[in-house]
Amino acid sequence: MSPLSRRRLFREVIPVTVTAILIVITAVVTHQSPLRIIPLFISLVINILQTKVNRYAHLIGSLNSIQYGLIDWHYGLYGTAMTDFLVYFPFQLFTFILWSRRSYKQTTLLRSMTWNQRIWATVSCAVTWFGTFIALRLANSNYQILDSTMTIASLLISILILFAFVEYTWLMIPLGVLGVYTNTIVMMDSLDRMPFLVFSIFSLYCQVLAFFQARRLYAEQQALKTPTNNH
Repeated sequence: MSPLSRRRLFREVIPVTVTAILIVITAVVTHQSPLRIIPLFISLVINILQTKVNRYAHLIGSLNSIQYGLIDWHYGLYGTAMTDFLVYFPFQLFTFILWSRRSYKQTTLLRSMTWNQRIWATVSCAVTWFGTFIALRLANSNYQILDSTMTIASLLISILILFAFVEYTWLMIPLGVLGVYTNTIVMMDSLDRMPFLVFSIFSLYCQVLAFFQARRLYAEQQALKTPTNNH
C-alpha cells in the first residue's frame, strides 16, 4: 500500500466507516427514525470534502440543510432550524457559486480579514445574539442560550465562508465543540438524539483537519502571489 493510500485509509476511510456503524447502532438502540438519520450519512461525505476545503461540499450541503432544518425543528431547536432554512441553504448555494467563480483547483482563493472587519464582526454578533436570545425566549425555545449561540456562530461562519475568509476555519473548531455539547444536552432530554452526538464528534474531527488544510492552502496561495526575486 502506498503512503498516500495508507494516509487516506486512516484519515478518511476508517473514521467514516466507524462513524457510520455507530450511527446505525445508536439509531437502532434508541429507536430513531431512519428518515432522520439519512442526512447524517450524506454529511459524512460533505465533511470529508470539507477537510479538503472542497467547494462541492457547499453544493451538497445546501440541499442537505433542508433536512436538518426539519430535524432541528422536531427537537425544539427553533433558532437552529431557522438557520438551517434561511442561512445554511441559501448561503451554501451562493458559496458554491462564488467559490466556483474564484476557483483554485477544487477549492477557491482564500483571503484574510482586516482588524476592522474582525472588530465589526464581533460587535455585530454580540448585538445579534442578544436580539436572538430575546426572540427565542418569547418563542419559548427549549434551549435559549445554546440555541442563540449556535445560531449566531453559524450565521457568522456562513458569511465568512461565503466570502472565503480563512478565519472561518478558526471558528469552526469551537463551533464543533459547542455542537458536541449541544447534542449531549439535547440527548439528555431526547435519547434518540444519540446518533447526532456521534456524528458531531466526527464532524469536530473533520473541522480540525479542515483548519490545517485551509492554512496550507492559504500559505500556498500567498506564496504564488509573492514575486520571485531575480538576481
